[in-house]
Amino acid sequence: NHGYGRAGTIPRMEYYASFAQRVRNWVEASAGCKIWIIGNETNHPQERPDGQVITPYMYAKCFNPFRDEIHSLPGHEDDQVTLAAVAPWNSQTTYPGNHSGDWIHYFTSMMRSIRELGGHIDAISLHTYTHGTEPQLVFSNAKMGPPFQQYHFHFRAY
Repeated sequence: NHGYGRAGTIPRMEYYASFAQRVRNWVEASAGCKIWIIGNETNHPQERPDGQVITPYMYAKCFNPFRDEIHSLPGHEDDQVTLAAVAPWNSQTTYPGNHSGDWIHYFTSMMRSIRELGGHIDAISLHTYTHGTEPQLVFSNAKMGPPFQQYHFHFRAY
């Protein structure tokens, strides 16, 4: 994670190279770690660097070289470099091709952009919750209201 709030979960594009060096240093100094998550909820406004929307393409431009860099380090060839989980139920990130802010579309576009730019995905991260504290909500099939009525409202959002 690059930072929080205005720093952004990933930096602005012009700082990807210096962030890549930080990632490399972190991985080299982290004995025993084999799973790395690049960023967090990149579709959530609170994770934007200086308020800049992080599009799936921008995320892929950050993710691909970092994954390659991690895998190039001795002892990390088989590590799992994981996509950032998206913020479920968050429709605040819109961009050309996703005018509704559909977070599932955002997530699939992240994966597609990574592949289109020649990258590979080792694993994915998911954030999913219930909207309450009752344990049975984990099994709920309740759906959202329009325009996202095709998506589950609780844990099954994954």
